[in-house]
Amino acid sequence: MDNIQMSIINRELKEKYSVNNNIDYQKVINKIAYKLSLEEQKIILPVSKINSNKIIIISDTHFGSIYDNYNYLDTVYNYAINNNITDILHGGDLTQGTPKPVNKNCIDLCKQVKNVIDFYPYDKNIKNYILLGNHDNNIYNNKNNILTMFDERKDLELLGIVKIYLNWYNYLISISHYIKNHNLDILRLEPLINFAGHRHDLKIKDNTLFLPTLSDDLKYYGNNENYPAFLHAEIIDNKLFIYKYDFINSKEVNKKLVLEKDTNERVRL
Repeated sequence: MDNIQMSIINRELKEKYSVNNNIDYQKVINKIAYKLSLEEQKIILPVSKINSNKIIIISDTHFGSIYDNYNYLDTVYNYAINNNITDILHGGDLTQGTPKPVNKNCIDLCKQVKNVIDFYPYDKNIKNYILLGNHDNNIYNNKNNILTMFDERKDLELLGIVKIYLNWYNYLISISHYIKNHNLDILRLEPLINFAGHRHDLKIKDNTLFLPTLSDDLKYYGNNENYPAFLHAEIIDNKLFIYKYDFINSKEVNKKLVLEKDTNERVRL
């Protein structure tokens, strides 16, 4: 948080609230957002700022599932390095959690997180912004505070749960993920785009782009052309371009433009 954000928080909270990480910060803005003016919301809602005009978006890796595949993520990293992309957004369900089908070697939640810490690719120039999804909920609520294990990896920044906002290239964007019976009442400024995890298949509806999975878990949608995939998004000359990269037979093959839209009349920060 910067000084302006902190001053708004201190003004609105009757009691001091400990803000140690992005998840705590998300709780705070949920408590006070409805009291703020539009301009103050624009200041306080973004959890993090990304200065580059191009990003990669992944989702639903489900590490710890029988369907996880770290090879896909290795390819994403190679792509990011070769294209000078330094920021990767994750739309939730980083881990499998407790729901089936769990890999028999990763039934323990600590083991799932430990594997992420050990096997998630690392590059000193790449930062990952990770939303927690419904499969991550048991890790988030674990009484042993498993989330502190992520402190070992400063390149893995946990953003929050359900829905968060980011400042990307001075535009407001959001990332969301479905968690049943867990709603956050954050005022809904209209972002440039909302990336939504959970669906496992790309779909565009209004201003929301539902994200494909970066795992082999494609069972929910019987689309023969639904493949594990990642997205490359960039802003050039007041236009947003989003490309989808499919993995067919575990190989990156297709690059396809899936969205092109003007950035005019969207929230600037």
